[in-house]
Amino acid sequence: MKLEQLAEKKVVIFSHYATTGAPDELRDWLLKIKVKELVYVAFPFGSNKDSFIRVELYKRGELQGTHRSWFRWKMREPLNHVKDLLYAMYYAVHYARGAEVLAAGDNLLTMACVLTRWVTKIRCLVYFMLDYTPVRFRNRFLNETYYAVDRFSAYHADAVWPGASEVVTGRAKAGRLDERRVNWYAVPYGSHPQKECEQTESGRKRIVYLGDVVRNKGAELFVPMACELKKLVPDFRFTVIGGGKDLPALREEVRAAGLDDHFEICGFVDKIEDVVARLSGAGVAIAPYY
Repeated sequence: MKLEQLAEKKVVIFSHYATTGAPDELRDWLLKIKVKELVYVAFPFGSNKDSFIRVELYKRGELQGTHRSWFRWKMREPLNHVKDLLYAMYYAVHYARGAEVLAAGDNLLTMACVLTRWVTKIRCLVYFMLDYTPVRFRNRFLNETYYAVDRFSAYHADAVWPGASEVVTGRAKAGRLDERRVNWYAVPYGSHPQKECEQTESGRKRIVYLGDVVRNKGAELFVPMACELKKLVPDFRFTVIGGGKDLPALREEVRAAGLDDHFEICGFVDKIEDVVARLSGAGVAIAPYY
């Protein structure tokens, strides 16, 4: 489909969010091309400060209205996933009927769209497969259930967009996915080039992390790394951007280690411009994922 044809269609985006990511980038791009109708449904993830699901309705790039879910209870993670699955099925039926494209930000939201597709008649369903964590849950049953949902979603989506090819090939090598049954394209979601600016001395000594603050993504390494780095660079700064279930534990670890003056723990940052400003001003960025 050509760009001018897409601009005359209805597009829906489902996103689980803790940091600004690929679904948000897609939304902003669609708003710039003034797509005829855009529905953006945001499900809070992890320790995100929001407890409600947010719906944004746009026409020709202009916001027409927003809605927030009545259900605003914070639940344990497995129950929260069940709640989001049911809500996503409801929102798919309510908002996605006749959509040309629905792009879902994870496997659970994709599955909800697959299960309701006989009603919604979505023409093209896309699964954003953004990462691969071999052990998503420590509980083996939950972990296997997660990857069963992942396979189901990948096999039934019209297209799978991994952030990098290894996201798919890693699953295939581990026996979690039959790559031949997946119509996938690596879709890195780009960057925001900044005008070249002079690096300050304090900026050179700043480390930045952007992502979910959870232990299976390396959050438990931040304080030990900082303790070692302090011996070499006493005036370093460590900026952490993103929400996550282990964010409170990180704050406590930083306090206990006496590193409050060295850390800037931002939590979830809504505006991508603020994220980029922090990233571009740092000397080193880290991604200590397993």
